[in-house]
Formats: sequence, structure tokens, C-alpha cells
Amino acid sequence: MRQVRIKEESKKKISAEEVKLILHLTDVVAKRIKIESCLIKSITKFLLTSEAKEDISLNIGVKYEQKIFKSHAWITSKGLKIDEPNNNFKLIKTYRNKS
Repeated sequence: MRQVRIKEESKKKISAEEVKLILHLTDVVAKRIKIESCLIKSITKFLLTSEAKEDISLNIGVKYEQKIFKSHAWITSKGLKIDEPNNNFKLIKTYRNKS
């Protein structure tokens, strides 16, 4: 029997424009189905853009002020302006895509 080698096609990296579209559509869908959690939205964005050419990171931060504990999650990238952390959250964990 003859062996046939199938060339593994290299993964196509998504472009900056495609990343922007994915992020915008994620926000639209989240708003439509009433998802307000920054963590859920940020994880979704991070996973959907995992094949991006840009280095995209999922960040989680916390703060404690006026006896209230708060947390926030946001997405950052060196090449793209994505989500900005707000109100001086202390960064406690960053996850990076493997581009």
C-alpha cells in the first residue's frame, strides 16, 4: 500500500482588521444578550483572537477602596488599542496568546 503524506497547512494568522471586527462583534453580541461581566467578555475576546498576528493579552486586576473590593478584566495588545483598564486596578495576572 502506498503511503500518502498530507502536508499540514500552516495556521493562518488573523489580521489586525479581522481582530478589530471580532472585538466589535463580541461587544455587539454581549450587549444584545445582556452580558455585562468584563471577565466573560474579555475571555471571549481573548479566545476568539488567539490566532492573531498581534500579541494579545488577557489581564485581570483588582482594587480595594472605601472598604469595597472590585475586580476587572481587560484585553491589551502592543499593536492595537483594545480595552483599557479603568480606575487604577492593580494587575494580578496576565495571560498571553501564543502567536
